[in-house]
Amino acid sequence: MNNLTDSISPPSPTGPVPPAATVGKWPAVVLSPFFVLLLLPLLLYVLSLPVLPLMEPDETRYALIPQYMNLAGDYVTPHLKGVVYLEKPPLVYWTTAVFFRLFGENAFAARLAAGLSAWGCLLLVYGMGRYFHDRKTGLYGAAVLSVSLLPFALGRINILDMPLTFFVCLAIWCGFRFFHAPDGPGRNRWRLGFYGACALAFLTKGVIGALFPPAILLLYLLWMRRGWAIFRLFSPGGLVLFAFPVGAWLFLVQLSNPEFLWFFFIHEHWLRYTTQIHERVEPFWYYLPVAFFGFTPWWAFLAPAATSPRRVKKSSGKREEAGAGEAAVKRGYGGVAGAAGDMEEAASPGSAGDAGRAGVADAPGDHGCPGDAGSTSGADAAGDSFPPPALRRPAGAPPLFSREEIRLSAVWSGFIILFFSLSSSKLASYIAPAMLPPAALLGHLFRVCEERSGSRREEQKTSGFDCLGSGALPPSRRGGTTAGEDGGPAWPLLPPLLQALALAGVTAVPLFVEEYRRLGPPGGCLLWLFLPVLFAAALAILPEILRRRAKPGWFAAIYILFALYLATLLMPLAHYLTPGKSALDVARAIQAHVPTAAVVYQYRMTMYGIDFYTGRQTPIVEDPGELGFGAEQLPPGERARRFPTDSEFVRAVNARRSGAGGAAATAGEASTPAVTSSEVKAPPEVAATKGTARGDAHDTSPPANRGATVVADAAGAGEASFAVTEGLGNVAAIRRSFPAARIVWDNGKFYLLSLPHN
Repeated sequence: MNNLTDSISPPSPTGPVPPAATVGKWPAVVLSPFFVLLLLPLLLYVLSLPVLPLMEPDETRYALIPQYMNLAGDYVTPHLKGVVYLEKPPLVYWTTAVFFRLFGENAFAARLAAGLSAWGCLLLVYGMGRYFHDRKTGLYGAAVLSVSLLPFALGRINILDMPLTFFVCLAIWCGFRFFHAPDGPGRNRWRLGFYGACALAFLTKGVIGALFPPAILLLYLLWMRRGWAIFRLFSPGGLVLFAFPVGAWLFLVQLSNPEFLWFFFIHEHWLRYTTQIHERVEPFWYYLPVAFFGFTPWWAFLAPAATSPRRVKKSSGKREEAGAGEAAVKRGYGGVAGAAGDMEEAASPGSAGDAGRAGVADAPGDHGCPGDAGSTSGADAAGDSFPPPALRRPAGAPPLFSREEIRLSAVWSGFIILFFSLSSSKLASYIAPAMLPPAALLGHLFRVCEERSGSRREEQKTSGFDCLGSGALPPSRRGGTTAGEDGGPAWPLLPPLLQALALAGVTAVPLFVEEYRRLGPPGGCLLWLFLPVLFAAALAILPEILRRRAKPGWFAAIYILFALYLATLLMPLAHYLTPGKSALDVARAIQAHVPTAAVVYQYRMTMYGIDFYTGRQTPIVEDPGELGFGAEQLPPGERARRFPTDSEFVRAVNARRSGAGGAAATAGEASTPAVTSSEVKAPPEVAATKGTARGDAHDTSPPANRGATVVADAAGAGEASFAVTEGLGNVAAIRRSFPAARIVWDNGKFYLLSLPHN
């Protein structure tokens, strides 16, 4: 049903335009539920996860922790490189540990929790659009979110922000639906869903999982002048549902780690927010451009979509007679919001819109808002319901968005962005939960623009009506030829053109930077660079052609072209990021050049992926970093072995080479379950071919011989020592202590050195 077009478009001689006439065949396929909710998310967020290796340091950190859990059997206290790591709760670690059991220890299993969470966010946006409007709006909103740049990036990397986003947003949505659901068992299920999602959010990343949902709901209720309704969210059963898993984990981890409560709540929450201890300082306005450009490519197409409602309403009012306008409003009333009608302030109790809402308030696709204690009571009729039951019909066309949708979205996104803008520690990924409401709003905006464009296609021969910015008067009155030939002003083409140039420029950077030119094109073929550039250029041209010629598929073209751009960009990203941002190159070199019993030190650097990919524990020299808290819990001798200072490192290498302490060191390594090479096999993407050459390590295809290791080729090699470091400056520092140190492998950034004794 397309009441919106009926309500704002001038009547045509043939009557209202049927919905099928506004959509072409291929756009209907691209925007079908199967494609938007199943096929494309499966390709972008699941099947393509292994294309890139795990990146340092975040992805490999969150892969190494569940690896240790499976090996040591300790699922209460997270460990990183075998030491206590209490910065984050364990839910995602538990999930990844299960995926490791099912699919093996690889990039796919490590990222699957993030990918499935992103998929869940798409379904949630679909549900939001369907509730406030209808199924079609839900599909448009899910399409917007699925190919937006920031959600796409976060949904493909092994960090905690996308699972947190899903659980926080699910809790907010369940709480909102609770306040707008009629009395009955279904309403209590929304409340229990709120508590359950809050518990999962807390176990994902801590306090904000339990802080954001109730705070956002309270602010929303206060704006609706019904703040007292927040007390109805209280539920003894819900509190048990939240407190049992959260309290059980807090109790058990505190029992094993007496310093946990201070470190977790004070150091990792309060001090992270109020001080600069994590050195992630950004200006206050940092998140404004992050949020704006996080919606690439959609920001570039906002101009025609955002101006179309205003232009259409204005021109429609000039050209329609009062009687026809009244009839259109009656036909279109409620078309924007679904079956229940518009959500404006009440002015006439007992209106037809209110009567409709009382019966179908919780139906799919409807957004009615009955009172908390029942929408049909006498008190509600008197104006005590939440929100007020009666509706005031607009004098013209109904608004695009309901009052509840606008206020919920503003509080939801605004609170999260403001909260993190005030923080002393900022990362772009923090505001991911704020991305869902704008995606739902943009979905409806683009959907309305598409349908009004479809109405224009049917009527342009008689009225010249143009909702996409070419003007409201017929071409003959403007001096133009036809509506299809005169597409309006050229300025709406500028943002897509600038965006296309930026996307193509970023893609072509490797061709002009010496660091990347040494690697050459991915797979030895320039086609892997040409394809994303081609789709970026098409993104600036093809949708505009469809728009100006009034052809169907403007939104679908943007959606599918940017999805193709993102998909074809993955191979070049894997090729150029692997040498410098992943431990995969180094892990392959270690597999090829380092004997099984030798010790590999990380000199003034930390790459968790070396341990994850090779199954070795690599001592860290002079750079414990975030492992400092866990290192302090170790006995002094163990701390010196696993986190040596520069002088301790030199003594340990000389002792191993001379035979004194070599056996003890080997025994000490085997004492930590996470580093026993016989128990941890290298993931399939780590090739075991000897003599890996520079420029070959970017290939992420899995080798046939999983877990193979080169055997020592010289007498006494079991006591040998090697060092991995970054940059020639650190190589020179190592050679000052070991003049005979020899580089056995490098990729231009990382160096593997053999360390003979002095």
